[in-house]
Amino acid sequence: MTDLLERFFALPNTLSASPILAIGLTLGAFFAGNWLFRRMGRPLWLPPVVLSAFLLSATIALLSLDYARYQQGAQWLMLLLGPATVALGIPLYALPNVFSREGLDIGTRFLLDQLPTLRPVSCAVDLACGNGVIGLAALQAGLATTVWVCDESAQAIASARVNAGRLLASTADQQTRFLHGDGLLAWTAEAPELVLCNPPFHAQHTVDDFVGRRLILQAAQVLAPGGALCLVANRHLDYRSVLQTGFKQWRVLAENRKFRVYLAER
Repeated sequence: MTDLLERFFALPNTLSASPILAIGLTLGAFFAGNWLFRRMGRPLWLPPVVLSAFLLSATIALLSLDYARYQQGAQWLMLLLGPATVALGIPLYALPNVFSREGLDIGTRFLLDQLPTLRPVSCAVDLACGNGVIGLAALQAGLATTVWVCDESAQAIASARVNAGRLLASTADQQTRFLHGDGLLAWTAEAPELVLCNPPFHAQHTVDDFVGRRLILQAAQVLAPGGALCLVANRHLDYRSVLQTGFKQWRVLAENRKFRVYLAER
């Protein structure tokens, strides 16, 4: 009997030599964190990814697992996920050539940090959406009721559709709209109250703010009166003049050593 108990308690470390335990624990923490997040009323201050990380850490400590072994086994999970980044507590899919395909870029992360400071609206736009993480985060945070996801890349739009379906499930068709085209030039829908944007700033291998300037002016044209553009940009990209041209007022909402987040109101 004693020998049987010893084998039972040694089982976690035995399994940790293979990726099975690491993958199982990670997926279990992911689903448990999302379930708790919904049960707690989707609090903005405690996203599911944080809950999942806490649950996973607690389980590893409780089972006295060797973290180095767990980490080695969990690497297989990234291979199974394919081209994805973990954000919003779900794996986000991104097709080839979609911006920041391998992970959540730090500029987008800095913009997401500012979402709780914005006024909730009925309709928002995720302009130059990539895999749709900004717009989906706005929906999850209750910042918008409906989000338009816009990009010139068909692969970006396809990726965003997949991620909307994963995050929103049965409500994806009601909460998301998709626009594939040159920014907002083909916009014919009702004027949105908020545009969120992390504009591209590379042309080939050179830094170029031309696309960002075009997107800012397009946002100014389609926004409802009193609507706002919230945009993140590297500090070396000076969008102040075009913001002055397109909007009644603007300000730096947040900044760090690398990025500025601008809030411009029409």
